[in-house]
Amino acid sequence: MIPIIYIHFGKVPDYFIKSINSAAVYNENIILLTDTDFKHQGVTVFKVNLFNKDIDSFISVYKHMSTNTREFEEICIKRWFILRNFMNQQNIDVCYYSDSDVMIYDDLGVVYQQYKDYDAVYTLPQNQDDYRWVASACCSYWKKQTINEFCEFIIESYTGKGKELLDEKWKYHVDNNIAGGICDMTLLYLFSKKINFFSLSKVKDNISFDHNKRNAENYLENEYKVEQKFGNLSQKKITWIDGQPFGYNTIYSKQIRFVALTEYAKLIEQQKTLPMALITKAKVVLRNVKHNLFN
Repeated sequence: MIPIIYIHFGKVPDYFIKSINSAAVYNENIILLTDTDFKHQGVTVFKVNLFNKDIDSFISVYKHMSTNTREFEEICIKRWFILRNFMNQQNIDVCYYSDSDVMIYDDLGVVYQQYKDYDAVYTLPQNQDDYRWVASACCSYWKKQTINEFCEFIIESYTGKGKELLDEKWKYHVDNNIAGGICDMTLLYLFSKKINFFSLSKVKDNISFDHNKRNAENYLENEYKVEQKFGNLSQKKITWIDGQPFGYNTIYSKQIRFVALTEYAKLIEQQKTLPMALITKAKVVLRNVKHNLFN
């Protein structure tokens, strides 16, 4: 049984509970590594600070090259060392890692059979022009050997020849005044070229994993139909069939089932408050119109 592993720092938000509950519908082995007290039925909790091996070594060689904060980028990268240490200590051969705002709609052990011949699988779009160099492991399967290799690759990227690529990309951002820079998504992209890799954002046997719920791109550009919800918020148009999410793929001209939807747990929470916010905004506009008409 493949475990689903979450790593979360700080207070557990409501949207995270939604993610856990969606995973629990189809999966039994759910694990959380965290720095806060948390109990939830069906979730095995471990203290995250028990799995800090080599994190200080990483911090000592890390060079901040991002318009995001140093703290944010360090946390994003060090979670992969935590995952490696946990898998090594618990002797876990294969796991599924999930971000805390992802909604899961399938038995991930069964789904893994389609990807078991690859070293690791996570989402990666085809278009990587202009130093985009981006991949995401918010939905990802990892073999123990591969996560060990990835952590070695991270250190090498900041200390060895790989550093030249990071400097090259960061220079492009600085010279062109482009937000972003070097992050774990950059490292995941570069690492994918060194292993037997498959992008979960590709369609495979009529299923896919969402790379970014907020736009039409998944593996290909303009791949899925989108819709506007609650004002100007754009997101993939989802059709629900027997409790399963489908997106209309404009390349294949058919509905494709999503195993997981990224950020969707958070979007559900946001959309609870958006209608009231829009009503409040409308009231302000009407009040101003009335004031201008009668004064």
